[in-house]
Amino acid sequence: MLAISALAFLVLYHYAGVSSFWLDELFSVGSIRNELSFSECMHIYKYEETNAPLYFIFAFFWYRLVPHTEQALLSLSIIFTLLAAIMTGLIGEKLSGIKIGILSFLFMLFSRTNLAHAAYEFRAYSLLILVASVNIYFYLSRFHNESWLNIILYGVSMSLLPYTHYVSVLLCFGLFLADCVLIARKHAGFKVIISYFIGALLFLPWFVLFMLPRLGGYAAFWASAPSIVSIFDISRWLTSSRSFFDLPFLAALTGTIYAISHTRNNKFLCSGLFASAFMILISFIYCRFINPKGSFFVNRYFFVVIPFVNLITALGTDYIYTKLKPVFKDKNFLIFTVILSAFCFINLLSIRHENASGHVQPYREVAELIYQNEQSFSGKSAVITTEPAIFLDGWEELYLTADHKREIPTIFKTIEAPLEQIKAGDYERIYLCYLHYDLGNSELTDWLKGNYYFGERVKGYRFHILERMK
Repeated sequence: MLAISALAFLVLYHYAGVSSFWLDELFSVGSIRNELSFSECMHIYKYEETNAPLYFIFAFFWYRLVPHTEQALLSLSIIFTLLAAIMTGLIGEKLSGIKIGILSFLFMLFSRTNLAHAAYEFRAYSLLILVASVNIYFYLSRFHNESWLNIILYGVSMSLLPYTHYVSVLLCFGLFLADCVLIARKHAGFKVIISYFIGALLFLPWFVLFMLPRLGGYAAFWASAPSIVSIFDISRWLTSSRSFFDLPFLAALTGTIYAISHTRNNKFLCSGLFASAFMILISFIYCRFINPKGSFFVNRYFFVVIPFVNLITALGTDYIYTKLKPVFKDKNFLIFTVILSAFCFINLLSIRHENASGHVQPYREVAELIYQNEQSFSGKSAVITTEPAIFLDGWEELYLTADHKREIPTIFKTIEAPLEQIKAGDYERIYLCYLHYDLGNSELTDWLKGNYYFGERVKGYRFHILERMK
């Protein structure tokens, strides 16, 4: 696993940064940039932002060790993702032998979902799947031996989940309910509940001091309310299935049925299945019926269940292989080898095009266009953008100034700068950028249209280069 992971790192690193960072990744850069101290960085996550802080603590120090390029920054997420694959393989081996361990590792390592949305994003999702896999490992250890050491380790690792992503609290509560059922049926000792007290006590200070005062801000969110189809979509997304290659989804479904039908021997599997289903179902009910405007039903928010999904997929694949062995006999091994190789190859082949797939904005390209135009222009220029402050700080540092190595025009944030201040500058050229947030109809747009030539969008981006009317 280590050897394959080392090779995978080289391939993933080679293709990292094919696309520009997207808005949230620029927030990551803006919140950890060099001019901020560690306490200032933590202030952002305590008082100004709704993200959990753990990944960004690692990112803060990583940013001060590596070059400020997409490849170097993303290597942190790549390492976390590969470690999560190795950890999931160890869980599979501990659960059901080396064959399940290898299959779990392969499904985790070559997951298109993990590659595109964890390894290739400078966000918390890679650390989330690593922490989740560590938590599952200690959960399984506690199943095998209810020692105080395993109970404490499981509780401590559980507390790290909400510090990485807040939605994972629902998974923790689902596991708590599953353990309550096991205790009631005499399949676990009452002392296992202490794990949840440890996890809750370690997270409680952050929740009370920093999350609770801001809960009212979650009344509205950008995600749309889910439908029944959304549950099916997220199931296929978690298993890294494709419209033309649904083996992982079918294997996961088989593994689920197998685990449920053998409940007596698979309490660990059924507890994990229950907790995963509980997390998705509660989220669905809340986002669909209770608060559709505040919906947080976003696929990547459920990354915490992916290590368990890949374990189930590995078990289902092995079960299908065993059942089909009498049918295909000697050809059975060859058929499954070809199918698994195709799964790994197709997903690995697609990573270049899946880099931050689905929400790429061309921040790097627009920054280069601004810089190239300024090299041949001697007049007064300004950049007007709709991006919020910390997002813009990340864009300015990583792309516009290229880590403060080049000069750029004056920057105005439309949500902060008064129109009079822009008028007073009497600029010859204005770069109008509204790549993520709409500019809308405002006094500013009316003034710009009356005083500048409103050129065509450059390369189809929501970006204009405006020349002052003579």
